[in-house]
Amino acid sequence: LFVVVIFLSFCFVIFYKGLNTPNTYTPKVNEKKNIPTFKAKDFYSNSYINSDKIFEENTFYIVNIWASWCVPCRTEHPLLMQLSKNQSIKLIGLNYRDNFDNAKKFINDLGNPYSRILIDKDGTLGVEFGAYGVPETFLIDRKKFIICLLYTSPSPRDGLLSRMPSSAWKKSWDALLRSFEDWGCV
Repeated sequence: LFVVVIFLSFCFVIFYKGLNTPNTYTPKVNEKKNIPTFKAKDFYSNSYINSDKIFEENTFYIVNIWASWCVPCRTEHPLLMQLSKNQSIKLIGLNYRDNFDNAKKFINDLGNPYSRILIDKDGTLGVEFGAYGVPETFLIDRKKFIICLLYTSPSPRDGLLSRMPSSAWKKSWDALLRSFEDWGCV
């Protein structure tokens, strides 16, 4: 009887600890960090490319994580199309856990704002960047640091892009950076 009580007590403790220990991934946000080093497939050529070949020093980048099945991605797409007209920044698209044909149709129908699109078939690259889901957008500075995470998807936090007037996206890049500064991004 004593052995049974000890065994059941042990099982209860293990079960209790398992229920009280969260196993969800929570990326660290609001801290400056280097972009991840990775190898990903290019959307159009289907060949692998290293991150060192994508991100150059002294250039600002916006990395936008998107998917064809994501309704908010459709909503933000016109803003990205406007931003892509600015030559002082490069937009990198990260197609997240998507069907290739659906993603291609999305880009063909709505336009391609990206200088390069990468495929993240299993979602691991998005997690390496620190994404919770889609769409999410990261501002990368000239020294290859992620300096801002812009939430556009419904999340527990109030998203920056949801508060950013569309006129801010139409401004010059310097004015847009000042807008980011106003929100505590830069």
